[in-house]
Amino acid sequence: MKTISKLLLCASLVVGLTACGSEKPSTYPIYPDNNKEVETPLFEVPDTFKVISFDEAESHWNDDKTVMVYSFTDCPHCAVVIPLLDEIESEAKTDTKYIYVDVTRNERENGNEVYDKTVEHFTDYLGEDQKMYVPFTVYLNDGEIIAAHIGDEGIDNTSIKETLTLYLNRLTNA
Repeated sequence: MKTISKLLLCASLVVGLTACGSEKPSTYPIYPDNNKEVETPLFEVPDTFKVISFDEAESHWNDDKTVMVYSFTDCPHCAVVIPLLDEIESEAKTDTKYIYVDVTRNERENGNEVYDKTVEHFTDYLGEDQKMYVPFTVYLNDGEIIAAHIGDEGIDNTSIKETLTLYLNRLTNA
């Protein structure tokens, strides 16, 4: 009887694993035959955002009333945050400037001078491991960091939309 139970358990595991393998393909980066990474965009950057390169970001750290998001378009977490920021701004109708910092994966590596300077500048907002994860959303006002947020989950049991709205309110009232 134990042998039959073991066989049934094994069979159900095989069926379960086979079913998981038949899901639709991932939307994460794909690697063609030449082994070079190809990004598969998961969202389009809204027109409300000024798109800049990672190298240009430092020149905006002292801007007035600015939301700056370090991101890349094949990031599933960014695909949640970027459209939400656009929606929040369209509802709030503030005069806040939105900047999309287009970050490639190799720019987020230690040893990159711009990356290291960025980590140093935002060190109090990056967590214990002092690495930049995306989306990294920073609320800036004349060089002061009003708030910063990493990821696509809210804080204190609130939704991400409520969290981002709270930070925008802090910025507009600064």
